[in-house]
Amino acid sequence: MKTNIQSFWESLRSSYWFIPSLMVIFAFGLSFLTQQLDDRFQFQIGGAFPGVFQGGPDGARSMLATIAGSMITVASVTFSITIAALANASSQFGPRLLRIFMQDTGSQIVLGTFVGTFIYCLMALRLVPVEETTDYVPHLSTSMALVLALASIGVLIFFIHHMATMLQVSNVTARVGEEMIESINSLFPEDLGWGGESDERPDAVRLSEMSGSVVPDSNQRGILAERIGYIRAIDEETLMELAVDHDVVIRIALRPGVFIVPDALLAVVWPSERATKELSGALQEVFLVGSGRTPFQDIELYFDELIEIALRALSPGINDPYTAFTCIDWLTAGVTSLANLRMPSRYRYDRDGELRIIADNPQMDELIDRIFDRIRNAGAGHPSVLRKLLEAAITIGPLLDEREEVDVLRRQLAALDEVVRSAPFVEHERRELTNRYRDAIHALGSTR
Repeated sequence: MKTNIQSFWESLRSSYWFIPSLMVIFAFGLSFLTQQLDDRFQFQIGGAFPGVFQGGPDGARSMLATIAGSMITVASVTFSITIAALANASSQFGPRLLRIFMQDTGSQIVLGTFVGTFIYCLMALRLVPVEETTDYVPHLSTSMALVLALASIGVLIFFIHHMATMLQVSNVTARVGEEMIESINSLFPEDLGWGGESDERPDAVRLSEMSGSVVPDSNQRGILAERIGYIRAIDEETLMELAVDHDVVIRIALRPGVFIVPDALLAVVWPSERATKELSGALQEVFLVGSGRTPFQDIELYFDELIEIALRALSPGINDPYTAFTCIDWLTAGVTSLANLRMPSRYRYDRDGELRIIADNPQMDELIDRIFDRIRNAGAGHPSVLRKLLEAAITIGPLLDEREEVDVLRRQLAALDEVVRSAPFVEHERRELTNRYRDAIHALGSTR
């Protein structure tokens, strides 16, 4: 349930209607509040406070109509600027990065302020009498509309500055990188049951590791997918409850971010005789599936977004290696954060110490391959990009613990050296890159 709520909240954050809708509701409430105050103190408000609107019905009607008309115009212009910014971001940074702009709270508040002010003025306008025989004027409601109009001017100035700042590539990459580091630090606390002291496979439970195989052994049963889409999240609490209630061990075969099709292996249940149809149906609901990836439990999406920005920057049409440098810096920060993090055990236990869940963590060697392969191929003609990758390897190398990770980075360094040897660089560039390669090999040899 907690995972479902968090996933729903992420979808609300990515919508452009949620915060503006709340602000419109607030505008409705504020209009009724000021109406009640005007009705109760209609003769005292006008002369008691010098800052309150002092005009007659015609003046109030004219002011409210003017503010309402200007606000809807400004809201239209703001919406047009936002759409243009989204189109520019999609072409420059890639469609994956649209979520950054869709989740921008500042832009949502700006739109909500303009629409809310417009709604408030309409609600206040209905209070102004059209008969010339009455002296009633909603002084407080009209004055509040003026206050909201002045606030909207300040919000418009903020919006222009905010959009100009937000569209800078350094700020876009920094936001993705900061969210990536925050997600890494928050995603891996041992809050799914209790982890073991080590990552060794318990001898008491003889389970095949599957390794992507779709054929379980005789004492296990594979649970196959029934839906199509990307795994956005896995409801860990419900998964643990199912494992305890049915007294089974469940191995999760796929991580969030993977695209599944019907009959793809979702999970493996041991022992097979307890993998009932009820459990199979419940496990289908544990995997939250959607049309696209979300970063809620998929930290690899952040890496893919930064890689995509780097690849677009290195394309012949843009040719901006400095943007690629920034992306490599943040990718290096993400890998070092994972390397310095004490990963929770793959084996998760219930409160009684019984093994219940086996779940894979993101593999460091896969991330290293993904980063170096894609950026190396795109930046093969840029000696400065290759030098930046070698510097990243110098930073990452001493932090690697696993033999597989060290071998992967060593293989990537060999590939970089091969590119340097075969590329038509001038001699001093080749010599500098060769020296950097040797530094990286030396740093890799000092792994702890």
